[in-house]
Amino acid sequence: MYLPDVVLAEVAWVLRGCDLTRQARYDLLERLVRTRSVVDDDIDAVIDALEHFRRGGDLADQLILARTVRAGALPVLSFDQRFSSCEGVELLAAKASP
Repeated sequence: MYLPDVVLAEVAWVLRGCDLTRQARYDLLERLVRTRSVVDDDIDAVIDALEHFRRGGDLADQLILARTVRAGALPVLSFDQRFSSCEGVELLAAKASP
């Protein structure tokens, strides 16, 4: 079964609504991606992203960062101040329209 990053991020989002600790959500997600029948484009990037998620990061953001690192395309540009505190991410300032 192919598991794209966007689906993994959506599963993580849905699990937020369950009465689970972050560690429990991490454990479920890690078990999912390590299942033999599950295929991902770059399991190492996914595992890196999951590790950052376990430590408090947003999984979707961390997947973006991990893929960008692997592609050698840093920096990631973001409007998200919290995400911009990660190494390799630069904050974009939103400009008000005139």
